[in-house]
Amino acid sequence: MTTSLREISDTTERTAQAITYLTPKQRRDTQLAAIDVLIEYPTPEAHDSLFKLYTYYASHGPKRDPGAYMRHAILRALRPVTTLSDVPLLLDAVSTYEHLPPGFQEEAKLLRAGAIVILNELDDELAAYHAARLLVDGETDPMSGEPALVATKVLAPQNQMVTLYAYAMQATGEAVPEVVSECLRSLTNCPEALLPGILERYRESEINIVRIGLFDLLIQHDSGPLALEYLADSLLGADDLDVYQYLVITMISARQQALTDLIVQSASVEYDRQKLDILRESLSLYDTDPQILELLTWLDSNRN
Repeated sequence: MTTSLREISDTTERTAQAITYLTPKQRRDTQLAAIDVLIEYPTPEAHDSLFKLYTYYASHGPKRDPGAYMRHAILRALRPVTTLSDVPLLLDAVSTYEHLPPGFQEEAKLLRAGAIVILNELDDELAAYHAARLLVDGETDPMSGEPALVATKVLAPQNQMVTLYAYAMQATGEAVPEVVSECLRSLTNCPEALLPGILERYRESEINIVRIGLFDLLIQHDSGPLALEYLADSLLGADDLDVYQYLVITMISARQQALTDLIVQSASVEYDRQKLDILRESLSLYDTDPQILELLTWLDSNRN
C-alpha cells in the first residue's frame, strides 16, 4: 500500500488516494503512509477524515494508541487545515495524560506539545493559559524538556515575561535545564533591575545549556549587552569548547562594539591553542569588520 502511494506521480491523485486510507479498518502502517503524504501535501479535503481518525484513536487512547504516536502524527497533518471548530479537539489533546505500564511513565508528552502549537495558532489567549499550566504540571520529559519547552515558545512571543521569570527563578529542584535556558533567553525585555538577581542565580551554573541561555539573555537584552565583566570571564574561563564557540559566535554576531572589544581583549591573553583555533574559525565569518580583520591577521601571525 505504501509503495502504491509513492508510485502515484500526480500530487492531487496521491492525496486523494491517501485520504481513502484514513479509516480504522486500514492497517496502521497504511494509515501512517497516508498521513505522511498529507503532511507533505496538505489539503482541506483531508480535514474531516483526519478528524474522524483522531477521534477513533482518542476514544480508547491507551488501548488503541499507546504512547499517542498516531494521534501526534494525525495532528501534524491536521495543523495546516485546522479551523476554529477544532479547538475542542485540541483542548482535549493538550490535556491528555497517559501513564502506561510497566513503569507507568507519562507517554503523551509529544501529543500535548503538538496540540499547544496548533491551539496557539487558533486562539493564542487560550493557548497561553494552557502553556502556563504545561510549564508547571510536573510531567515534563526530563530529557527533551517537552512539552514545557514548546510552552515557553508559545508564551515568549505573547510577552508573558512574568510566567517565564517565575519558572526560571523557582526555588524547587523541579526545573528542567533545557526549559530554564529557553526561559532565560526569552526574557530579553524584562526589567533591567531583575538582571542582577538572575545573574547571581546562574552565573556559577555547571549546566552548559543553562549558561548558554544566560549568555543569550545578557547579550540580546533590550538594554544590553549587560554584565560585560561576566562575559569576559566566561570567555577566558570556558572549559567546554562548544560553549566557548557558542559564546564567541553569539557575541560577534550581535555586532556590538563593546562585545567586539571583549573578544579582542580576550584573544590577546588566550594561550589555549584549541580556543584560538575556534576563535579564528568563528571570526573568519565576520572578516568585513576592520577590527575583526586586524585580529585575524594577528592570530594568523601568531599561529605557530
